Amino acid sequence: MAAMLLPRDGGAQILIDKPILLVGRSEDCDLCLSNYVKVSRRHCCVVHAEDRFLVRDLGSMNGVRVNGSKVLEQELEEGDELAIADAVFVFSNGLSSRPSSHRARGVPAANLPPVSLPPSSGPRYRSEAARSGASSDSHMNMVEV
Repeated sequence: MAAMLLPRDGGAQILIDKPILLVGRSEDCDLCLSNYVKVSRRHCCVVHAEDRFLVRDLGSMNGVRVNGSKVLEQELEEGDELAIADAVFVFSNGLSSRPSSHRARGVPAANLPPVSLPPSSGPRYRSEAARSGASSDSHMNMVEV
């Protein structure tokens, strides 16, 4: 089973099936959250490095939170709540059925490799509300584009 983000308010699961998943409001992002006005154009990325998954804030205005704690960079574990501005997901690594302890666990930036953002390839996701032009308070339901 692949790692994924599960929208807290319902909707389709988002597979993390590439080394870097770029998240933001821009249509160039792999996960386009254009119906969330607090999400930056290039808000964050989820990095799959070996057997670990990391989230990195890309200098967003409204930040990234893991289990309620604002982070710049954080390793994700099974069951972690990932808030990208006001869009909230639950992370599943696809390996464990055991929930995490839901503690913030800072990862020193010096211990992680730098991330370069290659041109996007593979599936991209966009909310149905964004595709239909609905308002930002619409229910989020992700579809592959």
